[in-house]
Amino acid sequence: MTHANWISGLLALALLAMCAPARAKPDEAATVSATLAADGRSFSLTAPGLSGLPGGFAACIQVDGERRELVSADGTAAGPAQNLTETTPYGEAGLAATTLRFDMAQVDLLFRLGRVPGVPGVLAQAGIRNRGTQAVDLLSVTPLDLTLKAGGLPAAWSI
Repeated sequence: MTHANWISGLLALALLAMCAPARAKPDEAATVSATLAADGRSFSLTAPGLSGLPGGFAACIQVDGERRELVSADGTAAGPAQNLTETTPYGEAGLAATTLRFDMAQVDLLFRLGRVPGVPGVLAQAGIRNRGTQAVDLLSVTPLDLTLKAGGLPAAWSI
């Protein structure tokens, strides 16, 4: 999957360590992890104050005047997840990339999830690819769709 395949993408670097600087100590950064599920339709997130928080991703599109929600839990994997690397301002990120197919809309929901070693955060990108002949309007993408119940002081969190 190359950047040329993405109609639109959203990069979210979620710093999930309590008031941690971008270059955290190795033990602080190691406590943040994100894992893509085997079927590519969800992920789990672990960080200080969080344990195995489940999440998904989504996009809202419009095709021929009809609004459609593409939710990762409803998609069908187009193949196995790919392991990639990507250069970020913080260094090389290791990523797991998945493509979910939505045949009725003739659109793929694209997702990349990963980490930059030494950074207490998660890298998430979401986008779509039009597989049909009709124009698709991308209304929004949601790279991190999760319900967050965090410990500590809310003012100390940066997402």
